[in-house]
This record gives sequence, structure tokens and C-alpha cells, in this order.
Amino acid sequence: MFRKLLLAAAIALAAAPGVIAQSAMHFVSPGTVTDGHYFVGPYQLTQDGVQKTAYCVDFFHAVNPPFDWTANSATVTGDLSTTRLGSSLGAVDQYEKAAYLTTKFAGATNQQTIDIQHAIWRLFAPDAAFTGSGNGYLIDAGSDFYLALANSNYLTAGINYSNYAVITDVNVLDPTYPDQNTVQEYLITTPEPPSMALVGTGLLALMPLVRRRRKS
Repeated sequence: MFRKLLLAAAIALAAAPGVIAQSAMHFVSPGTVTDGHYFVGPYQLTQDGVQKTAYCVDFFHAVNPPFDWTANSATVTGDLSTTRLGSSLGAVDQYEKAAYLTTKFAGATNQQTIDIQHAIWRLFAPDAAFTGSGNGYLIDAGSDFYLALANSNYLTAGINYSNYAVITDVNVLDPTYPDQNTVQEYLITTPEPPSMALVGTGLLALMPLVRRRRKS
């Protein structure tokens, strides 16, 4: 019986990170820091009524508060087919680099916040897209620094990227819906669900008891 419970818990824990779920999103605030043209976050959203800090990874779409939409939530290390990058080669790396850079916002000055956000935006579009749209100011030494930092350190930073989710408008892959009208894409942190953590730790706690019973 115990083995069956342990197997069921292991399957549940293994399956959880790859799940894609739909969420009701509400845009609360773009933050207070701007680069002179746009707010650079971090932003505040609610996901199914729970307030979350969000990081924008999509420069070429917009949303203004208050706004409600439905989004897919995909784990960075799981199935990315509903995201803007989809399952393209290198998609996981780009989202992981962006997740790494979000850890640099804490304690950053306003200028550093701007540079970090510009670097994140540059991860998801070629520089030509920014210069061609009149936004070449994002490409400078500041964002270059953070891009290089991400490229060099994201794999060795010790970050559990399965705790990050990509929030993507459900209409983004609908060919009948003008993509330029869909909402920006975001990264949020998604700590391990308490119920799953309790299942795992609870079963681990039972193991010594089972062993003692077998010895007696």
C-alpha cells in the first residue's frame, strides 16, 4: 500500500511542472519606473484573483490597466507550445535567461532596472526589430551588460527555473485574431504548490515509521 502511495505521489510531483493551465488575468499596475518612453516594471497582475509580481518579456505588444484577459500559464521548463516562442529551438534557454535577469531587479537602481528590462526585451526579438521600429535606444551598453551576464551565468546560477511560468494571451496562437491586439507576455514565479509539498514531505516522513514496523 505504501509503495502505491509513494508511486502516485511521485507521478503527481513529476507531472506538475509541465502542466499548462488557463488563468483569469487582471492588469493592476505597470510599476513606477520608466525609460522615458515606457514603464519597465516590475508589473503587478492578479492571476485568478491572487496578486503576482510579473516581468514583461514582450516589447511589441501592450496592455493598460485596468484590463482583464484569459491567459495560458506554461512552466518554463515544461511544454512551451502556448508561448510566443512556442517549442522552437532555444525557447527554453531564452525564457531561462529572462528568469535569471528577473532576479537582478531586487535592490537595483532605476537605471539598472531600465537596463535589465531592456535586456529582457532584447532576448525575444532581434536588435533590427528595435532599430527598425524607432526603438533603437534599448540597445546600449547597459542592456549589453545584462545580456552578457545572462548568457554567461543563467545555467550555473542555481535557479530552479521550474518555479517560473510564462503567461501568454490565449489568443496569441489563434490565426483568426490579429496578433498585434493580443496582450503582452509575462514571466511570474510559481512556488511549489503547498499541497504537493505536503504530499512529498508527508510520505517521506512516513518512511522511517514503515521501516521501524518492519523491524519489530
